[in-house]
Amino acid sequence: MPRVSKYAVFHQGLSLGEHTYEFALDDVFFENYGGEIKRGDCKATVTVAKTANLLSVHTVIEGKAQVSCDRCLEEFYMPVFFDGTLVVRFSYDREGYDLERVGDTDDEILWLSPDIDAVDLEEYLYESVYLSLPMQKVHPEGECDPDMLARFVRVSSDEEDDEDGQEEFE
Repeated sequence: MPRVSKYAVFHQGLSLGEHTYEFALDDVFFENYGGEIKRGDCKATVTVAKTANLLSVHTVIEGKAQVSCDRCLEEFYMPVFFDGTLVVRFSYDREGYDLERVGDTDDEILWLSPDIDAVDLEEYLYESVYLSLPMQKVHPEGECDPDMLARFVRVSSDEEDDEDGQEEFE
């Protein structure tokens, strides 16, 4: 029997209409991925609107995530905010299931087999937090580790000296 995460929403048996869930995205959640986000403290509010044909999963995530500063390499907490909607469609064709589409995602649409009774949002929640972070993650001005910045300046000036010396030989 496949593992069902605590971030799954069981849609079979849900009545038509809106249903709201809250999930805590804590240190354990982020440690499972072993990615760029080391720790976090976020709250995900998920509103599932069930219709006869599909699920609309509106997600708002707020909190903070621990990342490494791109400038000084020290870890710090960066604010997180995500607001998005995932549409879950069930895959049919005239012959039965369109097996090529099952499990596919394209943009904000997730295709599932009608036999699957739960939508596991764990990966979607992690990716939403990750993608809500800016490309360059740096401390607010003045909060970087001064020792590391001093080393950076020293290495940069040494590299410039090396480049100047190389130009004389060309």
